[in-house]
Amino acid sequence: MNKRPQPIPGVEQYDGTKLLPEEEIWAGRFEFLKSCGYLLRPRYRPGWVASWIKEPGLLRIDAEDGVLAGGDITLDAMRISDGETVFLKRVPTTSPEVEVGRFLSSDELKNDRRNHSAPVLEVLEDKGDPEHVILVLPMLRPVDMPPPASIGELVDFVHQTLEALFSQPDGQPLKVEEPSRTAVGGVRYYFVDFGISTRDQDKVVGVDGQERAPELSSDIPYDPYKLDVYGLGRAYKTLLEDRDIEARFLDPLIELMTKKSPGDRPSAAEAFQMFKTLSREMSWMTLSRRLRSESPGSLLARTFRDIRYRMCELWWALKPKRPLPPLA
Repeated sequence: MNKRPQPIPGVEQYDGTKLLPEEEIWAGRFEFLKSCGYLLRPRYRPGWVASWIKEPGLLRIDAEDGVLAGGDITLDAMRISDGETVFLKRVPTTSPEVEVGRFLSSDELKNDRRNHSAPVLEVLEDKGDPEHVILVLPMLRPVDMPPPASIGELVDFVHQTLEALFSQPDGQPLKVEEPSRTAVGGVRYYFVDFGISTRDQDKVVGVDGQERAPELSSDIPYDPYKLDVYGLGRAYKTLLEDRDIEARFLDPLIELMTKKSPGDRPSAAEAFQMFKTLSREMSWMTLSRRLRSESPGSLLARTFRDIRYRMCELWWALKPKRPLPPLA
């Protein structure tokens, strides 16, 4: 039986009835955002009183306004014009994310199916906060929620992300003929967070980033494109942890993409060609197989999951599909 956490003696417990300092920043932008067509949740509106105070029988954990902001950088909002939920990101006006986001969301690039960068829907400039802008982005789901369920979904994930990454040495995208399953209704994957990105630079310096790549340095220039290959290879490796032998066909590719020396790694175009070679001969039966864990449990449990997966697959196969619309 789970017990509620007990108060720590001498430590004041936060009950959620008052805004945290980072939440005050968002509350202060309420009227500005509303004038731009975006409505924050009740917690950040003027005169807010916690609903679980007004309704004594309501627990904070069950209250919509009991959900706190993740900090002063990001928050969700509703687009008033159509009721869609959007993602707000408050960044410095000098952040590369502003320039790069605008470039990748330009008319020239936003309709290119190979462009998998999350589109910047709008850039809001608030005179009350001149050192920051607010990027309006679509609300997306983390790539592993849920993770790929089949070998085919895994292949599609790698196809889309490598396709988005690679380019010719002269900067011209390679032509890709085979469509991913997104073209007939499915999942589309996006790259996000361009806060430390650069444009048109063959050498960069810096030690920031989620992946602690071997070449990161604050004074020795390195190739940012080979760093991208490394980061994507690490993402594949993380996604495939504890997966069964059928998913291990990507191991040779992942091993090359995550080589310690950038010079030993393939370019994004070479990695994509290697991926196509590895996946080209996979049969429909293999692609449709459920992606199991390395410890699937008992035979009975494994059989039950396989049957449930096949039933879901049949249901989706019979369900009418349409191409995914662009995010807007």
